[in-house]
Amino acid sequence: MKRFCVFFLVFLVAIGNLMAQFSSNGRSAKWFECNFSEIDEVFIFNGNIDYIEYNNDGDEEADFTWYKYADNFGLTSPKIAVHEENNTTKSTFFMPDAGTGYEVEISIAGVVYRKYVWVIDYSTNKIDIHSLEVRDSETERCKFVEVTAETTVPEMRYYTPKGISYSLLRTFKLAYTTLDKENNPKDTVEVLSTPIFNQLVKAPFCDTEFKFTGDQFAEFYGEKREAKVGYSAIAVQANLKATIVPRDAKNEREREMDNPFGGSAPLNVDFTSNAKEPVTKWYEWQIIDLSAQSNTPKIFRDRDLRYTFNDWGRYRVKLSVYNTESTCSSQEETDVSVVLSSLEVPNVFTPNGDGIHDEFRVAYKSLATFHGIVYNRWGRKVFEWTDPARGWDGRIGGKPAVVGAYYYIIEATGVDIDPETRKPMKYKKKGDINLIR
Repeated sequence: MKRFCVFFLVFLVAIGNLMAQFSSNGRSAKWFECNFSEIDEVFIFNGNIDYIEYNNDGDEEADFTWYKYADNFGLTSPKIAVHEENNTTKSTFFMPDAGTGYEVEISIAGVVYRKYVWVIDYSTNKIDIHSLEVRDSETERCKFVEVTAETTVPEMRYYTPKGISYSLLRTFKLAYTTLDKENNPKDTVEVLSTPIFNQLVKAPFCDTEFKFTGDQFAEFYGEKREAKVGYSAIAVQANLKATIVPRDAKNEREREMDNPFGGSAPLNVDFTSNAKEPVTKWYEWQIIDLSAQSNTPKIFRDRDLRYTFNDWGRYRVKLSVYNTESTCSSQEETDVSVVLSSLEVPNVFTPNGDGIHDEFRVAYKSLATFHGIVYNRWGRKVFEWTDPARGWDGRIGGKPAVVGAYYYIIEATGVDIDPETRKPMKYKKKGDINLIR
């Protein structure tokens, strides 16, 4: 079964933290390693470590014996005893050698157990970053850039008591700036587990500086190991967004729909490109009527576009953006649906000011034309209107009309086609409307 490793540093200053069993003097890094329980800790210091201390984490006295069990050349046989302390709660071993493993034998009331540590001197294992090169990928130059760093990275190894050798993971960082979806600068940092060679990263959408730094030990000890190089962006990206321009007609049905996106005509939609700038220089919008026999698109060159869909059907809106040389492009598309027309007329309204049915209004969708007239019982015209979003408030000459029945004639055409006549859908409504207060 595979074991998963977690690598991190614990910083130790002066005597160290007594909550931990091992500590050291000075500014050293105690490295917890995935080691299959064969070694307890690895100490990394930078040219100066005076001692390693083992604390028993209790008041019970113990006998301690320190052995040298291995070095860079492998296991030491027989083990070499290098320090001994009796009847204490902690034991301190002075002047440990770098590149060496130590075993601590602890005897408490006749019970013996052992702990193992390894000591590495970072000052003799420092990295060098010689150069950094960033270029567009040869195969996908509009999507990726290829980053190459020339480095010298000494291997930092240690041995377990069974003689198995491991190499410490040394991490590096590649930092640069790109743009987020709202075209705001976004700092990006990628952590790399090895010195990179032909590493592909996503192409940034703005001119930026790539910075390669490492390793984590150099960062911990405040040593500057880095290389920088500038990069001129060529990648572009479209982020098409569509927003229906609101209308406040309460009697218009299906004014806006989410799924499918669209609504009642005339449907005004704001399309924004949200393309990555300043690299993006050219825009092309295509609006295609998927319901028509001919799919010849309407083409616009605006950065952002407001378009009115006047006819029923389903439309595809395509956005293409290009950089200055048109070497890189990006496309996105979305569909817009315009619903079929409808017209419904109520038979009663109550203009009493309670906010409910206070006006005689039709319920409608996707109408191209509209004309309505209301007559009183003697055939006198009392109201006329051509905007289906409006309605009669029950007044004649500014005064409340008498309650009772009124007669209406309404004619309208829809934005869709009548399947029988193959002409625009027509509506002609006649009937009584009752005014109640």
